[in-house]
Amino acid sequence: MMGDDCDSRHAIRLLTNCSAPGTYANAGGKWRQFQLFCSARNLDSLPATPEICLRYGGYLARKRKKNGMPAVNARSAQQYFSAINRVHAEVLGSPVGFPAGGPMFQRLKSGWERDHIQKFPELVKDATTALPADVACKALAGADEALLPLKHGLVRHSSRLHTAQSRQTAVLKDVKLNQSKLNNLRSDVAIAFEFLLCGRADTAAYLSLNDVSVTDDYITARVREKGKKHQRERNVTQFPVQGLDTIARVLRRWRRLIIALKVNHPADPGSFWRLPGERDRAFTSTDVTAWLTDVCARYRCSPPPGHKWTSHSLRKGSVSAAVAAGMYYQLGTIRCTIRCTIS
Repeated sequence: MMGDDCDSRHAIRLLTNCSAPGTYANAGGKWRQFQLFCSARNLDSLPATPEICLRYGGYLARKRKKNGMPAVNARSAQQYFSAINRVHAEVLGSPVGFPAGGPMFQRLKSGWERDHIQKFPELVKDATTALPADVACKALAGADEALLPLKHGLVRHSSRLHTAQSRQTAVLKDVKLNQSKLNNLRSDVAIAFEFLLCGRADTAAYLSLNDVSVTDDYITARVREKGKKHQRERNVTQFPVQGLDTIARVLRRWRRLIIALKVNHPADPGSFWRLPGERDRAFTSTDVTAWLTDVCARYRCSPPPGHKWTSHSLRKGSVSAAVAAGMYYQLGTIRCTIRCTIS
């Protein structure tokens, strides 16, 4: 339809590059399952009708593993319907709308979940709930205390006299930290920073050393959108230090400590959270959840029965605190006034 010239091939490459490879792999696999379902029943998969998609939902709900458990959890159903809608939107330009969307599919998923809970009570999971502000405050206080030795600066260690490992050992000795305490410190700094200033785990996890700076007046964070870590553009957000003195002090000292440890190469600052001995990699929301688990264990904090805390709880917690403080907020937008009020 577009031709096979260089311009057409480049346009196709740009169209397929609009989403991360993992997104296409996930949606592509689910779309192929829908195609197989339709092919086995002599049904049209493209374009598909809402009736065909509803039949597909019934098929997925009945599907079982070898052990008799459901092959598809009701809470994962939307991924399968979204794959169908995505293909229709991108291939056909949605001339028939989204065939697997609307109130009928919401009712289907609700009935699906109710049916599974009745037949398989073991599928009932704890609900993700908002993280209380006092947990983040404990993490912030712990980080502030651990970084107190940096108040008087770091002893300069000559690169001619020390290997990289011995320099790192000397720096940690200066600030009275070992590797275990350094891991605890990272968890404290990351959870406090995420709760007070970020609003989503992906934002905190993707930070590089050059993305955060602290002056006497502002904390500046150059944050990335979820799934956009391959892009060069960042949203620059400034938070006034007034009212955020503790987190500003902690971030300033943490940044100095990472630089002093010389974990990252000067030409490639690497992650804001990378510690000595760790390979240079992209941290994810899974890492943030692990840090949150560590913080909760050390400060003996636990969610109410029937609930759990994950990285998503940090966003829920900060927004809940803003609402409790009577602050207006817009979902998905970081507002300095909200974060200052929470602090």
